[in-house]
Amino acid sequence: MRDDAAAAFHTWSGARDRLRDLDAQLGDALAAAERDDVEHLRGLCLDPRFLTGLRATSRDLADTARRWATGQTGAPQRKRLLRLTRMAARAGAKTSPFSSWMVTVPARWGRPGGAVTGERLLAELDGAVVGVLTRALQATLPDAADLEVRVNPSLVPVEGGWLFIRAGQREQAVRAAAHPAIDELLRALAPGDTEASLAARVPGGTGLVSKCLTAGLIEHCLPVADHHPRPWAAWAAIAAERGVTELSAGLSALDTALHAAEAPVAQAAAGQVAHHLGVELPPVEVHEMSVATGWPYDLPARPDGTALAELDCARRLLALTDVKFPAKLAAAEHLAKRFGADYDVPLTVALDSLARARLDADDDVCRIIGPAAPPWGADLARCSGGLVRELGAALPRLTEDVLTLAAKGPLAVADVRRLLDDFPFTHPNRSATFYLQETSEAAIRRVVNVVHGGHGRGRGRLAARAGIPVTDLVTTVDEDIVEIGGLLGSALNSRAATAPRELQYPGATTDRPREQRLPMASVRVVPGAHGLPALRDEDGRDVCLVHLGMAADLALPAFVRLLEQVFGSACLIHPSIAVFTPGAPGRTGAPQSATPRVTLGATVLQRARWLLRREEFPGGGEPRGSLRAWHQWLTAHGLGSRFYLRAWSSADHGRGQSKARKPVFIDVTSPLLFADAEKMLRQAEFAIVEECLPDPLAGTGHVTEYAVEVGVRR
Repeated sequence: MRDDAAAAFHTWSGARDRLRDLDAQLGDALAAAERDDVEHLRGLCLDPRFLTGLRATSRDLADTARRWATGQTGAPQRKRLLRLTRMAARAGAKTSPFSSWMVTVPARWGRPGGAVTGERLLAELDGAVVGVLTRALQATLPDAADLEVRVNPSLVPVEGGWLFIRAGQREQAVRAAAHPAIDELLRALAPGDTEASLAARVPGGTGLVSKCLTAGLIEHCLPVADHHPRPWAAWAAIAAERGVTELSAGLSALDTALHAAEAPVAQAAAGQVAHHLGVELPPVEVHEMSVATGWPYDLPARPDGTALAELDCARRLLALTDVKFPAKLAAAEHLAKRFGADYDVPLTVALDSLARARLDADDDVCRIIGPAAPPWGADLARCSGGLVRELGAALPRLTEDVLTLAAKGPLAVADVRRLLDDFPFTHPNRSATFYLQETSEAAIRRVVNVVHGGHGRGRGRLAARAGIPVTDLVTTVDEDIVEIGGLLGSALNSRAATAPRELQYPGATTDRPREQRLPMASVRVVPGAHGLPALRDEDGRDVCLVHLGMAADLALPAFVRLLEQVFGSACLIHPSIAVFTPGAPGRTGAPQSATPRVTLGATVLQRARWLLRREEFPGGGEPRGSLRAWHQWLTAHGLGSRFYLRAWSSADHGRGQSKARKPVFIDVTSPLLFADAEKMLRQAEFAIVEECLPDPLAGTGHVTEYAVEVGVRR
């Protein structure tokens, strides 16, 4: 062998031996790292707050964790160990306001920090369970003849009869033919009438009243308001008055268990009440949240004018990307076509027409918010309406302008304002809540996680559940703000009143004074500014409709969802979808996989992220090879070892807030976290890899997310 060949062989042989040594060292290092992970995870399972959040997610998994942590059992099976790992990752590095592992603390600038005071766990039954029990109690306890009755608040006269929305598990618009007896009953019904008193005054008597109640033309008013702070205690008092002592005791036990946040006891009590009432419950779920009335740390400095200008500019900019905005334009064009350019129709009539359009494949309303429309936004290029197509053409240009400016550095507020002033449309949103984290990154002060509805949304719920005065949380609200009344099928919508008026919705029971109630039938739809439909009350005053409960917009009942999508003022920015995504060269509207970071001043509006299809996932082979592939991919994109991962498949479509779309913190140097990432990707069709910003390992050992509401007064 020639000398140069021998030298090359010697070098290759040495490198091979070195590679074997490194591979062995890697195996030893990974085994040691996994042992450390397991011990750290076991220690975390002793943390009461982690167990509280874990119990809210899976009581069975929480019991497994507790027994393991206290030495009653050995380590869980691999599958459960990885589930615990994922829960720990969610708890330690969340980027969503909807998390089990958090304590909600109301705080205001000007108040010094101190010890956490009044921290407690709150619990409430799932909305489906609440609905079943409430309907059964309504049918069992009160004497129907003594219940107050009212005209269905959506009832309006139409040609040949009446139109109204019938409340229930399946809402529907109903037309009733005109009849002299019905007309006389509706004229005779006065505030405060009971079923018995009304029956005594109309010729048709009890039979006619009963038929109108069954049809939905008139409704019973429940003796317990939807937003009563302790409804089960109120029902218990009614049961006691009726002499149903066993049921009263069961309802009192349910109220006590929920007030004490004893979820297992509450589940058992709900089952006992259902058994007494003779109804079958869906699986009883108890939702929990932790709140405290004192904030233990100093608040960041009150936002100065520059920070507020950035957030308000971001509010205007992000609202234009609202997935519901095109629906408002499509609705305006539908109403103009259906009722004339100067349309002026009752809200119920408009909703009925839009509900039909939502099922018409040839209507833009169907293309945008129909049953088959994607929740992240429709392809506006396929729509036929002029306004919708104009918006569809303008949004890509706005995105291109924003990304062009972002490529040069942080966006300037003045530059973005010029873009917004030149944009052909304006979103009606006047208030939004930014969920923010502070960061110590160079030239960056804050990072936006989620943008939610404003006008005090969520604060009334916190006030009601934690017993905090509403005035401490919502100081001022514009007079035209009207909140949609009722629980709307979810306990998450239980709250204290924060808006000046409430839209009376079918099936909802309120305890507000009559002057604060706005019957749905008195609201009319007219053309508004910028081509959007607007609402007016019977006095001609503007009505700015808002959903202030915490149930997701897409989880609302059908007509409430349509009402909010078309006439609501809140914007919906889906956290799983990048707002500013560049188009692929030569493919109009087709997004590229890489989306850059977008910063407005010192506020990051969008983290850098990569959308990967299954065939683009790094790794996928044996664990070490997959680890090397991920390390190479992350290094090539400048991400280091840590990132956020979301993984989902087409089967997740339509599951509402599927947890598959929530970000999970991954660190490839942690064997358990990396193994969980591989497990997530095994069944996934798509994945989003997002930069970790702020770095979860920097700063203190907890995540603080600030809910900052910004907006303009009317």
